[in-house]
Parts: sequence; structure tokens; C-alpha cells
Amino acid sequence: MTSEKYGAPKAGDTTSQYDQLVEEMAGQFNQRAQELAEELINRPVGSKMVKKEDQLSDYLLIRDDPQKLSALYAADAAKFGKGRALERFLKYVETMEKRLK
Repeated sequence: MTSEKYGAPKAGDTTSQYDQLVEEMAGQFNQRAQELAEELINRPVGSKMVKKEDQLSDYLLIRDDPQKLSALYAADAAKFGKGRALERFLKYVETMEKRLK
């Protein structure tokens, strides 16, 4: 029988207290790592990178459509908050416009 827990945190001795501490710290680390990853990485883990040409093609499809641009911003705002989403959106537009030149 296998256990998903580290050691034996419910054994009631000193070692079990360390086992419990390790388990709690691992959980906190995983939670914080996931939060940071969502802020720092530019695409989901396990996804494939989109070629710059394809990124530009996608941008050109939404560039002149306020509803699509708004939807792009709204998706980021739901995930990162309005301030961070606005920063990301403006950087995205600036990057794509530079590629057009």
C-alpha cells in the first residue's frame, strides 16, 4: 500500500513532526511556485511556442477589431488583475506594432 504523504506525519513522535513540517512546506512551495509561474511565464507549461510569424498573423486578425482586443485584455484581467493585464496588453501591442515596421 502506497501513501501520498511524506513519511508518517501522524505517528506522534519527533520524526513525525518533521514529516508533517516537510509536507506543509512542500505544499506551500508548490502553491507559491504555481502563483509565480502564472505571473512570469509567457505561455502555459507543456504548450508549444508559437512562431513570431504566427503571432503577428494572429495580431493582424484582431488589430482593427475593438471587441477582440477588449476580449484579449479581459482574459488577462481575469487572470492577472486589471493593472498587470494593462501592462501586458500594452507591451503586446507595442511588440506587434514594432514587428510590422
